[in-house]
Amino acid sequence: MHGLPRRRSDAAFSLVELLVVVSIVAVIAGVVLTQYDSVSHDQMLGTAQVIAADITRARNLAVTNNTSYKITFDRAGNRYTLAHSGPNNALDVLPVSAFHSASGSTTQHTTNLSSLPSGSSGVRLAVVEANDSMMAGFPQQVTDIEFGPFGETTRSLRTTIWLAAGQRKGQRFIGIEIDPITGFASIGRVQTAVPYTLAEEYMNEEMESYYTEFTNSAESNYSETDYSDTYYSDFSDSNYGDTGSLDYSNPMSSELDSSTAY
Repeated sequence: MHGLPRRRSDAAFSLVELLVVVSIVAVIAGVVLTQYDSVSHDQMLGTAQVIAADITRARNLAVTNNTSYKITFDRAGNRYTLAHSGPNNALDVLPVSAFHSASGSTTQHTTNLSSLPSGSSGVRLAVVEANDSMMAGFPQQVTDIEFGPFGETTRSLRTTIWLAAGQRKGQRFIGIEIDPITGFASIGRVQTAVPYTLAEEYMNEEMESYYTEFTNSAESNYSETDYSDTYYSDFSDSNYGDTGSLDYSNPMSSELDSSTAY
């Protein structure tokens, strides 16, 4: 009857359902990615705050005790260690730290980034740089930072501790910068730009990897070359070393020799 609504075909209905499902999956994927980014950002920020607090602690100990304290960073071990570096041995025993194990050394407090309670799994110590503000493009890699009795750092350069999360192609970084005069630490923003010295290190690794791959490929191709080709066989079978097989009685040369007058 003309007054009844026309039924949609099964094909049209399936297409609509498919579009709805795809839209829902896209929304869910977007939410998951956003949550992942948020968690990763919070992990990096939380880890940076813990390190900044330990840096402030080292500075305050140096000022309070009128001496010097040093934090040494271990990239390979993803950790850092605080110790007294002044001449007064009576100050070598450190006060208790919130993130230091009671069963550990009393003169060296080591903090592992992977063991921090701030959900720092996946956050690692990327590199520590010292940089003069007048030469912003040419920092140098360092392994420690030391505070003097006035809260200053014993290095006149500005020091930045870089943390990283993610894989090589999609890494993010956050820096903790220490002023050399005041010794105060400040935390920067999460960024995708690679720190200068780390970018140089990555480039050298890529070049070395490319050179190794190229060398191995060249050696492999050379070893796989087949020298049993007919051309090479014919060439090698020629008796150029056998003077008995050579015929020097060429008529042209004979006639030339006989007619030449000296």
